[in-house]
Amino acid sequence: MQLGLFFKRSHIGHACLCLSLATSLFWEEYCLICLAVVHWGRAVPLAWRVVEHAIAYIPCAVGD
Repeated sequence: MQLGLFFKRSHIGHACLCLSLATSLFWEEYCLICLAVVHWGRAVPLAWRVVEHAIAYIPCAVGD
């Protein structure tokens, strides 16, 4: 299983919002993409999608 993380920080007042984009590869055929909010070191999933893709790297131009 491969995992890639991308963090985006947004400062709203004194609060900081971090988003994490992670990918996991299953059976060398399907890639799970998960978008999560990171709070106190824990990731809370917001949305996920499974795509038929042979590698865990997903380019930004992937569409339906």
